[in-house]
Amino acid sequence: MLVSIRGRCQCPEGGNRALVTARATRNARLAAVRSLFNFASLRHPEHAELIARVLAIQAKRGTRGIVCFLNRQETNALLKAPDRSTPTGRRDHLMLALDVQTGARRV
Repeated sequence: MLVSIRGRCQCPEGGNRALVTARATRNARLAAVRSLFNFASLRHPEHAELIARVLAIQAKRGTRGIVCFLNRQETNALLKAPDRSTPTGRRDHLMLALDVQTGARRV
């Protein structure tokens, strides 16, 4: 099965079906294709027109989610949740405390 950068699947049977790909996945694939075509532009200048068309494809942009924070009560409840009498609970508490104190968040 071959996948084009436009998010369509070219199935060997001849049919096309739409693929649902995340913006980040599409942009990562596009970065790999751009890298290849940048290399190809140095080796094969006779294909400059095609290479320029591929390199002109824009990365897909999107909105970023709003970062929300826990208030003090929620933070305390979260830190009290693990059972610290067990090794797993102590580990979980340590990881949560580290996250809270360093402000770790999903990017």
